[in-house]
Amino acid sequence: MAKARLAADWDRTTSVLALYINSHRKQGAKTVSPESLNPYRKQARITPKIRLNSKDSMKLLKRVFIDHLPPDMAALAQGKVVD
Repeated sequence: MAKARLAADWDRTTSVLALYINSHRKQGAKTVSPESLNPYRKQARITPKIRLNSKDSMKLLKRVFIDHLPPDMAALAQGKVVD
């Protein structure tokens, strides 16, 4: 019931946000739908899977958890891990 309540609250909030964004958009810009702003309705977004070997996976884990550096997402999308 709690999840349904949150989803309903987000439905109302994103409807108002979409109305505001669409009323203040520049002429010729695309309209925004409430579903595109709602985190409970964003199930169509699919992130590509990145395949790494064990050596690269350990480099990535070391970079994030030991060195406290963010991963380089552009390099990861190409299948590379930056040291």
